Amino acid sequence: MRRSDQYVFDGLFAAARRHIAAIGQAESLLPFESALLAMLLEQSKEIAVLEQKVEELIKKNSG
Repeated sequence: MRRSDQYVFDGLFAAARRHIAAIGQAESLLPFESALLAMLLEQSKEIAVLEQKVEELIKKNSG
């Protein structure tokens, strides 16, 4: 894996660790599935923040 990709990949796992305990309580999930769901949750939160920032910039620039 390229160094730049490794940095992003490591960041995904670091962010996912914040949610593993909560998601891990779902008995039907495998540990890897829990990690993937935690990553998706963190990415979704980041996308929502970025979308809000874009909306604010659009409103600011449109007057």
